[in-house]
Amino acid sequence: DQIVVYADDNTPTTSDEDPTVLQTKIQLMSDKVTNWFSRNDMLVSAEKTKLLFIGTQRNRLLKMESSAFVPELNVCEKRVEVTHCEKLLGLLINDTMTWKSHLYGDDEEEPGLLRTLSKRVGMLKLLRKHIPPGKYKQIMAGLFTSKLIYGICVWTGVWGIPGLAAEESRTSITKKDMNRLQVLQNKAMRLVNYEDRSIPTVQLLSSTSSLSVHQLGAYLTLSQVFKIRESKLPEYHYERLFGNCDQSVNIRSLDFNQKNVNFDLTLSRGSFFYQGSKLWTALPRELKMITKPAVFKKKCKEWVRMNIRIRP
Repeated sequence: DQIVVYADDNTPTTSDEDPTVLQTKIQLMSDKVTNWFSRNDMLVSAEKTKLLFIGTQRNRLLKMESSAFVPELNVCEKRVEVTHCEKLLGLLINDTMTWKSHLYGDDEEEPGLLRTLSKRVGMLKLLRKHIPPGKYKQIMAGLFTSKLIYGICVWTGVWGIPGLAAEESRTSITKKDMNRLQVLQNKAMRLVNYEDRSIPTVQLLSSTSSLSVHQLGAYLTLSQVFKIRESKLPEYHYERLFGNCDQSVNIRSLDFNQKNVNFDLTLSRGSFFYQGSKLWTALPRELKMITKPAVFKKKCKEWVRMNIRIRP
């Protein structure tokens, strides 16, 4: 059980194989949180409280739907209905452990990443004729790319990692979804030099000095792993990735081969820990020895461009 706190929001999480036991644990945790708020003269917004029962589609069918189990939660004497998708720090999290909701949206209020990026490409088209050539890439970075890469380490998929055997298709995000994101990036890049639709992706990336969506996922995941290694924060992430390093040995003399993070479920192989671990293992020793962030990012980008394919 744990509680993640960010600003004035808190996200308690717990787990159990038995849905009935799980509901009891959720209610107990909720009561502890609300009691703490009350003792510290703070208010709990029951109407803003959301409840998600997260699991694979198979587990939900076997343990919840087949038994007609209806989860519920009471907060400050108000019943909280279970929902299927909620926004958490800008990412749409659903109850089936996939990124379908984040990519395609949940309703009109939450249009999803694909539709949002498509609208921003339309805005760039309208703005392009009013923007000096040297400024367009800055506008594109702020309006399009920043939205594209937000949270990408969490939801991206990376295929064809060097040294790793061919893997089964991921269920968290598909190659088809990654290619749809690439189509939108291509549309934004074509506006840089007013390229026509016949220009291939590889040429667009070269002319704009950009990484593809697939490559961006790998590069930013590696950058995050590097940051975790150097700062040793967050502690949970560092322990998960590097916690087996012998601290009595000069760590700079090692290859920085962190814990071998493996999962049996294909779904879990789309996670940050699995992909970050495999990507870091694939890096050459000289890149792992770098300690300066700017130098690492430059060298890492070059390695990604040469070793991670443009499309999944």
